[in-house]
Amino acid sequence: MKNPTDPIIMENLKRFTIADLKKLGYFVTDGVVSGVLTWGESNSIRAKMDNTKMVLSLEYVINGEKTMRYNVNIVERAANIGNGVVRFFLCPKTYTLCRKLYLYDGMFVSRRALRGAMYSSQTKSKWDRAMYNGCLREDFVPYKRYGKLYYSGKLTPYGKRIERHQNIVDRAEVMLLDWLLRHTKISHVARKFHT
Repeated sequence: MKNPTDPIIMENLKRFTIADLKKLGYFVTDGVVSGVLTWGESNSIRAKMDNTKMVLSLEYVINGEKTMRYNVNIVERAANIGNGVVRFFLCPKTYTLCRKLYLYDGMFVSRRALRGAMYSSQTKSKWDRAMYNGCLREDFVPYKRYGKLYYSGKLTPYGKRIERHQNIVDRAEVMLLDWLLRHTKISHVARKFHT
């Protein structure tokens, strides 16, 4: 397991999705489709899709020395709108359904196989997220057009989100004002001391 103080960052991992394969034309009615998935100049994977067995065969080289070859099963489920199918990878490590596979420890696996993995935004504090998203600006409004803060006199999940946002903004304004007051006092004392 990865150290929680130094987590695996999801955005730094190589990945491919069902949507990528669909765009590249790997899903046909019957037959075998093969091709190469690439990331930059040096990283590539030979992928061969057998549409009759619904198996994706992967072959690639790790660190210029070890060749990896294994199959990833693809599962089809009926779409919830009544027509068509939705495809999922069956993770070769956890055997769970997923739509993205990430390269970690030499294999493409689902996110559930990456213990302690985080997105970069999850490693930031609430203050940093607020500053990055610009929610401390006066013109930033996180409200939805038809969002309801209350329903039958109770606060909705959307209303709770707005309330949390407002609390962060209020605390940030207090912290910023406090920092400015302390900083200006220190600078005044320093000027008096030097003159």
